[in-house]
Amino acid sequence: MEPNANKKRDVWTAVVLLALAGFYLFSTFQFSPGGSGNLPTARTIPFLLTGALVLLSIALFWQNRFQQIKRPAALSEGDDDEALLIEDPSRLRLGLFLAILVIYALTMPYIGFLIATIALGVLLLAVVFRSVSLVNFIAVLALTGFSYWLFARVLSIPLP
Repeated sequence: MEPNANKKRDVWTAVVLLALAGFYLFSTFQFSPGGSGNLPTARTIPFLLTGALVLLSIALFWQNRFQQIKRPAALSEGDDDEALLIEDPSRLRLGLFLAILVIYALTMPYIGFLIATIALGVLLLAVVFRSVSLVNFIAVLALTGFSYWLFARVLSIPLP
């Protein structure tokens, strides 16, 4: 792949992330405002995530604008960049990670926070990080339970 193709891909990635942030921001207005005073509401975390996504998209634009693309020394002129990109397992794991997060976001309103978050944790550990054990499963259950307790009980933020 040529350096210009990489830059175009990064620009399109940033555009897609900004569009996703816009959709996510629009979706947060479906949550009830609830809360009183300075207490966080059901919209607080989605707004924070949207802001982070916008900042990361802007950072990707910024990096793309000022980054000098250098060809790795390990690649000779005759090497096929496309084959290198396809065979890179870290790119596959990143793609799986993003796909699992999208599926989580789309299914959570229908199957609920607890089931979706437990499934997310197990899938991420098994597929992306290649770690399957009873200890990890118990850790996922504990973190999900703690998150539910914190948001639903302590902060009184309704969860799907």
